[in-house]
Amino acid sequence: MAMNHIDDPSEDAIYMLIDDLKDSDNTFFVIQPDEDAPAWYVSAAVLERARATK
Repeated sequence: MAMNHIDDPSEDAIYMLIDDLKDSDNTFFVIQPDEDAPAWYVSAAVLERARATK
């Protein structure tokens, strides 16, 4: 499992993380303050990609 750490991610870095999410690999990311007991965090994952139908 590859893990990356980004100190103080920019808005562009967050968009890149969202764009890199893949439902087939069950990928996710978490953003939280760098402290022992953070009061908040954000987690994002792709559950299933919508499929276009005609």
